[in-house]
Amino acid sequence: GTLGAGDHVAAKAARSGSTGARFERCRRGTLLLRGRRAGFYASVSIDSNLELGRHMSESTLQFWLKQDKEAQVVFHEPKMHLQEALEQLVTWLGHTKRRPWGNGPTFDLAKLTHAYESLNWTPPWEYWNERCVRTYRALPGAEAIPKVKPAIAHHALHDAHAQAQHIINIHQALFGVGAKAKANSMVKS
Repeated sequence: GTLGAGDHVAAKAARSGSTGARFERCRRGTLLLRGRRAGFYASVSIDSNLELGRHMSESTLQFWLKQDKEAQVVFHEPKMHLQEALEQLVTWLGHTKRRPWGNGPTFDLAKLTHAYESLNWTPPWEYWNERCVRTYRALPGAEAIPKVKPAIAHHALHDAHAQAQHIINIHQALFGVGAKAKANSMVKS
């Protein structure tokens, strides 16, 4: 199944040049986070994106200038080259049987796929395993489930954590799978 068993990754490819992902395994609705798989975060240099023919639009820059200071911290973090970040994400994922969740079919995972393709690499997941958070939120009855707010809005890892937890909450509410995930099971950065 998709959420009831198996390994899943909620991925967030922020326009700022950072990538966050959160591994979770849902068994009977309980969120289990283990070691290094609890979260992946890389702050990627804009220059390395430009070197590979990727770009940042003016509207993206304007979006970031309007965000809270906590979200803008990404611009002051140590940076890594896009290639290094994508290599680390491949290692972190471990295998191609993961089911990555993105916030929309043309946003997070599409941006990550484009980044891999800019290096002539194949994404570290099969396209048929991609999942959409927005589609899951649109299931009948799902709109009544309160969204989980990230600790820091528009921070790639915090957004990934919140989206993954929201999907679990929706699944539990709609399908009655197991007990609620423990509040302290979220990885706090």
